[in-house]
Amino acid sequence: MFKTHGVFNPTLNMDTDLFISPLLLASSSSQEMREGRSHYAEHFKNVIKLLSHSKNKGNIAWRDVSRLFHFPEVIGIGLGYFNVRRYPLQNY
Repeated sequence: MFKTHGVFNPTLNMDTDLFISPLLLASSSSQEMREGRSHYAEHFKNVIKLLSHSKNKGNIAWRDVSRLFHFPEVIGIGLGYFNVRRYPLQNY
């Protein structure tokens, strides 16, 4: 059925490295996405500020950054898919 209608129905961990590029937010045709750029930038300014106060791994600033890197998603969409085999967490 999907093929008949020209729809790509991927399995994200096999077919594609799907992600939304934050660099494209400002030029999006969607006003909501363009406006979201400032929220995105503010979020990572806070991350950088916290990291600048972190003197060692595991302190309170480090834990706050870890919390800020939790991006929940709507179940079943899969946009936040992260391949642990390809990008082992210990590298971060």
